[in-house]
Amino acid sequence: TIKEQFNTLSIEQKRITSIAENFLNFDTNPDKNIQRIVELSVQLMSGISSMYEKIETDLLFTSASFKKNGYVETAEDEKLCYKLTHLSGMDIVCQQITEELISNFKSTWLRQYTGCTFLGSIVRIDKKPVGTLTIFLDSTIAINDSVFQLIRILTAAITVEERRKNALKALCESEEKYRMIFEGTPNGIIVADPVIQRFQYVNRSACQLFGY
Repeated sequence: TIKEQFNTLSIEQKRITSIAENFLNFDTNPDKNIQRIVELSVQLMSGISSMYEKIETDLLFTSASFKKNGYVETAEDEKLCYKLTHLSGMDIVCQQITEELISNFKSTWLRQYTGCTFLGSIVRIDKKPVGTLTIFLDSTIAINDSVFQLIRILTAAITVEERRKNALKALCESEEKYRMIFEGTPNGIIVADPVIQRFQYVNRSACQLFGY
């Protein structure tokens, strides 16, 4: 029993170290970070493959092993991972993929995972579901509290990146709105830096006023 507990703790320590190292080396691009989380999730759980499926768009992040399995998302895709998770009434669901389960959906790509374990977690922003993180595991892998805790951490990390992506989008829209006002106003506007004593931004109206 002590040996089993020691091995479990050793695995947990390696997982936490791996998560910390990846989080510290995150990129400034949220999409790249989400892709890293997807790859990390399949590695940490010794899974077969993993994916992050967006609900409102066709955007899909898949692990390298998933791509080798030949999955290609089409316009007719059913957002199957979200449905499998959402229909359970829980944000995290773990179930075996059976022939009976597959028969409920039109998509056929899930058939290659018959007999495997489906582990899905819904990503939410302000209670609204935005995507689903899914990991396909060998049926022999034991599902315990540490596995659920791990997918919660990975789901939370994706939520952070989704929030950052929304913030960056809002910032870009705000900057574009400011640029249109700055360029479109008939008043001359000059933005100068008093420290280096140089003009930083000058709009067209100011150029016309001063003849430059």
